[in-house]
Amino acid sequence: ILDEQLKLGTLSDLSLPLNDFEQLNFTCENVVLTENKMTFLALPNLKSTIAVWSGGGFMISYLRNVQWLREKKITYWGDLDSHGFVILNQMRTYFPQTESVMMDMETFELFKGEGLVPGEKTNAINLSKLSEDEMQVFSLLKSNNFRLEQEKIRQDYVDALFRKFYH
Repeated sequence: ILDEQLKLGTLSDLSLPLNDFEQLNFTCENVVLTENKMTFLALPNLKSTIAVWSGGGFMISYLRNVQWLREKKITYWGDLDSHGFVILNQMRTYFPQTESVMMDMETFELFKGEGLVPGEKTNAINLSKLSEDEMQVFSLLKSNNFRLEQEKIRQDYVDALFRKFYH
């Protein structure tokens, strides 16, 4: 829970069985989904926002039946690699309102010097839920087998971007 006003007593970090999570309806306006647990735990405080880590990667599919998410502004932040964009595309099949953050050419160019590593190959081609800009980044990453992990993006940049995104 990234908003002090939404805490459950003193609790801000919860782990719930999926059935319980599906039954909840947080009074937040925004939900941030991250691919990696480390970046999930380092998210800044944000007004009317909770963060969800579904276990990482393609386990995002477990959220597909969470009806209350359909009414929230959802932001997905995945690794800058081909799999991150496949997961974003998958997320939008469940929740079309999902926006991406730090999965753009600007972020890639700013932090590629921090440590590109080889990505995992994907056969995905037609990611119809991606924007034109997202598709351009996906194609660059896929064709060069690039991967820039979320953890390589400086925390001050992350904090500033999320605060701007959820002004």
